[in-house]
Amino acid sequence: MRLDQVQTFIEAMQASERGEYREALELYERFLSWMPTAEENAAESAQAIWSANFNMAMVLNKLGQFQRAVTTVQHGLALAPAGSDRARGLAAQGEALCAMGRPQQGMDSFLGAREADPLVGRQIGRAS
Repeated sequence: MRLDQVQTFIEAMQASERGEYREALELYERFLSWMPTAEENAAESAQAIWSANFNMAMVLNKLGQFQRAVTTVQHGLALAPAGSDRARGLAAQGEALCAMGRPQQGMDSFLGAREADPLVGRQIGRAS
């Protein structure tokens, strides 16, 4: 990964932490546009791609773009992350589905997050 790609990813995370969600979204989109497609994806890029997708889904949830958040999570999940990475994506998906009025599907995603990483499951339980 190039230095400018790493810098953009860091800037996106920082923008999100500051609550500047539109800026964070633009930065995540830029970062992902530079990454290889799933077909040509190298293993070292996969983690960066799913992480960016899951972070972007959380930003999209903050912006009320719930359907797009679900689609973005699906792109990340297609790269087969495991453990806490998978749990983070499923939790973002659960939040979006619940906000879209699909609570059963949302709960299924939250349960999947708990199965992927029990520690994340405990954090979800405290938030509800």
